[in-house]
Amino acid sequence: MIRPLNSKIIYFLRIKEKMGVFVLRVILIDDERLALQQLKMMLEMIGGVEVIATYQDPAEAVRGAKQLSPDAAFIDIQMPEINGIDVSLQLQEAIPKIEIVFVTAFDQYAVRAFDLNAIDYILKPVQKHRLEQTVARIQKRKDLERGKGGRVGVPRLCFMNNIKVHWPGQSPEIIKWRTGKTRELFAYLFHHRNRTINNESLLDLLWPEMDEEKSIQLLYNSIYHIRRALKQYGIEGVSLKSVLSEGYMMDLNAVKADVIEWENEVRTLPPLGVSTYKEYERVLDLYTGDYLGDSDYVWAEQERQRLRQLWSDCAFSLGEFFIKKGWITEAIRVYHQIQRHDPANEQSYFTLMKLYAALGNTDAVKKQYHAVTQYFIKELDAAPGEHITEWYQRWLENVHSS
Repeated sequence: MIRPLNSKIIYFLRIKEKMGVFVLRVILIDDERLALQQLKMMLEMIGGVEVIATYQDPAEAVRGAKQLSPDAAFIDIQMPEINGIDVSLQLQEAIPKIEIVFVTAFDQYAVRAFDLNAIDYILKPVQKHRLEQTVARIQKRKDLERGKGGRVGVPRLCFMNNIKVHWPGQSPEIIKWRTGKTRELFAYLFHHRNRTINNESLLDLLWPEMDEEKSIQLLYNSIYHIRRALKQYGIEGVSLKSVLSEGYMMDLNAVKADVIEWENEVRTLPPLGVSTYKEYERVLDLYTGDYLGDSDYVWAEQERQRLRQLWSDCAFSLGEFFIKKGWITEAIRVYHQIQRHDPANEQSYFTLMKLYAALGNTDAVKKQYHAVTQYFIKELDAAPGEHITEWYQRWLENVHSS
């Protein structure tokens, strides 16, 4: 190993960072001493880069990187004992935010390199203009990370309606994806989180009509763009693991997800009573939309319906509680909330008709009956239940006779 920078130099680099002068701190790993020296010289000529250590021994490089926490590592792939691909995996596990650049004389590893979320892949002999492009790419990504706009705490991934990221103290931000397939792949891996999904299943889902060679390349590209998006939005806690090159698994680690948290809130609600109904109202309000509600993913429909039913059960329980207590105004508010979330649920219209009738609000009763009738005819090409029509006719007779 060529000796790393001493603590005094690293101290001055930290001072520069505090002054707003951001310097990329990189390490180089190559079993050839001459290659290390040439790459080090070229990087330092570019500016804005400090080579803080160079290593000929990959195992020593991993140990040293844990102490130095570099911004990026330039790694040769073909080395004795352990190759650069395996070294990069160890570095990414130890330092999740590290950027990986592969520098090699062989181009057959390119697909695998980007599958591991390498930021670049440079062929030897290294050209200065090509190295400048790589450095600019790393600096741009690091600038994005440093400019998170005051993001603090743990982010929350949101899957109610749109896919968003929500940082504490900020408004949720819709995540922009490179393609629709990239978005669906991310959603599908979340849907099956903590489970390995084999490549064949993913290809059948996303590109069923395409030949395998082309579709596997699209899969690798989509995984790369997912990882890139996660870094761009500062969601480094989520990891996509390639399992024996046969499939992928999503691990949320410390990152939160709204649908998971919301269901946990519902499952841990205390018994409904005068002292606890506010907690039920709060949990109902947290349900801001159906699971992946803006998408027509067939594979998500069962989970979408399950969560929607869980919300409805909780809402109907609260509505019935208010009715038993004689709190009509509160009950009306809950049943209108049910109606907004699930306009096909005729029970909400029927209950509101009876509640408004109890208040003597004839216009509101008629409005609810016409609303349920129009919805069922327009959306379902059917009439509402006979019991609703029969009740409404009896009510009309009573109103006209009184």
